Amino acid sequence: MDDLAVGLLLLFTASRSHAQEVFLDYGLGVFGSAKESPAEIKTVGLGYRGEFYNGFYWQLKTEYWVGGPSDLGRNGGFYIATGPTVLVDLKPVEVRLGAGFGAISNPDDYLGGSFPQFNEELYFGVRDKYGKGVGLRLEHVSSAGIYQPNRGREFVTLEISTKWH
Repeated sequence: MDDLAVGLLLLFTASRSHAQEVFLDYGLGVFGSAKESPAEIKTVGLGYRGEFYNGFYWQLKTEYWVGGPSDLGRNGGFYIATGPTVLVDLKPVEVRLGAGFGAISNPDDYLGGSFPQFNEELYFGVRDKYGKGVGLRLEHVSSAGIYQPNRGREFVTLEISTKWH
């Protein structure tokens, strides 16, 4: 069984909480080099979160990104990830910090290896009394040096979500 299949199996097994919130996001990639335009990298994602203890959530998400010009060594691909998040609820403002592990479908000059990949995220948003939320999420994905190359990917996304009780 290849790395991606093992990674997907582990991700689905690890996500045991039931969904209390679903989210959809759309964003742009951000890179440190002037020759790479952020507008060339786009991502769209879908996921869910389930609370397992007072402000601590477990989330599962999948994203697809368009990688930009292949002559720069980038590929588009799917990314699936799972991990814990911590929510600071300052009603109506929310701040969330999360980390986890995942797998990608197409390693390239930015992310070598399919599994494991790791992600960290920071979210700032607002939520109304009906459970509808909107905010910005900053996300980093890399292999933490397990694979080379390990240039990583960074995204800024607009996230919309809904909770139910």
